[in-house]
Amino acid sequence: MSKGDHVFNNVVSKLRGAFLDGLRALLTTKRERTGAGAHWVASKHQPIEPWLLVHMPRTSDALGHFTFHHELVTLREKLQTSTYVGGDVNNASYSSAAQRFAEATATYFERLAALYRPDAANSLLPEVAGVRRAFLHLTRSAEDPNARARLLAEHRAQPARLAAIERDLAAVDQSLDWAWARCEYLFRMTTVEALSLGR
Repeated sequence: MSKGDHVFNNVVSKLRGAFLDGLRALLTTKRERTGAGAHWVASKHQPIEPWLLVHMPRTSDALGHFTFHHELVTLREKLQTSTYVGGDVNNASYSSAAQRFAEATATYFERLAALYRPDAANSLLPEVAGVRRAFLHLTRSAEDPNARARLLAEHRAQPARLAAIERDLAAVDQSLDWAWARCEYLFRMTTVEALSLGR
């Protein structure tokens, strides 16, 4: 997405990429440790999403929310205009935040690979919190700090349209709060479902 208050499609791509890379590393580790146990088989030459859907359906659903849910798709599309373009998200701050998110995600999956019992899930809470914090910084660094002011200025002479945009902006702020919570939910659900697969 090259327009809008948040360049959030790029953020979603970063989240999905880091998550699926981490999951593939987890499956590889488990396969090596268990001699390719039935639950942990996922070919490195095939897409991992079908395996996720079958063996960890609630995690698959949580991951899908970032791509398909109304709050993170339809709503931000409403902020698009023909003349408004946000700033370049691929700056040093964004790249650094994306790297920190990828590292936090990798750390989470490394810790998860070392656990075997479902009752050990709470020991991963610090790593889950770290991923959520990194995701929060990633979304904030994806925002053009002057974007909101330019969007509002563009419609200053149209009070009705301006009021509608302000309502949409408030809704986007709420949806970002939801997104940060959904990020935590995604990793908590991953913990529960992965540990339930056992060795």
